[in-house]
Amino acid sequence: MKVIIAPQAFKGSLDAKSVAENIEMGIKDANPNLHTVCIPIADGGDGTLDVLVKFNDGLTYTEEVIGPTGSPILAEWGVIDNNTAVIEMALASGLSICADKYFDLRETTTFGTGQLIRAALEKGYKTIIIGLGGSATNDGGIGAIQALGGKFLDIHNKELSYGGAELKKLSHININNLNPSLKEIKIIIASDVTNPLYGPTGASYVFGPQKGGTTAILDELEESLKHYSSVITKQMGINYSNYSGAGAAGGLAYGLMSFTQATIKPGFEVICEKLDFDAKIKDADLIITGEGRTDASTLYNKAPVAIANKAKQYNIPVICISGSIGTGYEQILNHGISKIITLENHASSIEDSIHNTAIYLRKTAKEFIETTIN
Repeated sequence: MKVIIAPQAFKGSLDAKSVAENIEMGIKDANPNLHTVCIPIADGGDGTLDVLVKFNDGLTYTEEVIGPTGSPILAEWGVIDNNTAVIEMALASGLSICADKYFDLRETTTFGTGQLIRAALEKGYKTIIIGLGGSATNDGGIGAIQALGGKFLDIHNKELSYGGAELKKLSHININNLNPSLKEIKIIIASDVTNPLYGPTGASYVFGPQKGGTTAILDELEESLKHYSSVITKQMGINYSNYSGAGAAGGLAYGLMSFTQATIKPGFEVICEKLDFDAKIKDADLIITGEGRTDASTLYNKAPVAIANKAKQYNIPVICISGSIGTGYEQILNHGISKIITLENHASSIEDSIHNTAIYLRKTAKEFIETTIN
């Protein structure tokens, strides 16, 4: 019997590889004769660099860049296939960098992500995969474009500073010094977000609250993004504001599409292609996936449901081991997931589950095999 173990990271506890390894140990505890294959997975958000580069012996670099709040930080990026750069924007411009710090969403910047793109260009890589997710920003991507040589100017020809709130001052854009290598490369935005740049389902109102945005701040950023888009449309004759996914990472996707030749692809599909996921699972008898929390949001093509959709093509059953469950979790049982097992069955509290995830993953996997397979 062949069992594929393909979980995401359990945010705040274990990376995807560690999750997979602990599930595998539990399976082997129950039945050492089962054939197991670990394929740690991500969907373009947190863990993308780990899954594509680090867990596959890719090359990694560390750069000093400007973090989301304007302070210098160290950020990693990597290379796979000897010619494809992988950037996880959260490592340069992410919310986790701001942990336990006060920050104003109106002022956070994607400049550091642009610096990573610039570093990849300087090393001559012709394809760049950029995983969007976990951002601390709402600047429409101007920070990244500023780092790449673009200038955003006010009515007095003064360059705008960091942050989305600055966009309300935007008068015109100068891209004469934009890095010329951008015309020669392929940028793939890996994101499962389908939100437009602005509007009720746009970057500010949907994702802003989780980044600390108050109603007043979100209203200000919404108007700033609308103005930004109008200036780009008027000056450059393009308008990606309503494009599916333009609102990803606080509008970084919109900025990249507007000023580079970037295209958006579902993050899970990008990663599966690079990992040759279909070929590895097609003869499997069971797939065990997992995520830190399963709720209604899992339906939006997050890894467990995306895996289940692939498994249907080969008639492979899928179970999901989750750190915890939330409102609407039952809905994923109608989308190819046969069973949901939660670590809460063993843990005394959410805190206990987070601190002892490895122990409970192993115990849960062992019990599942003993009661279902053996």
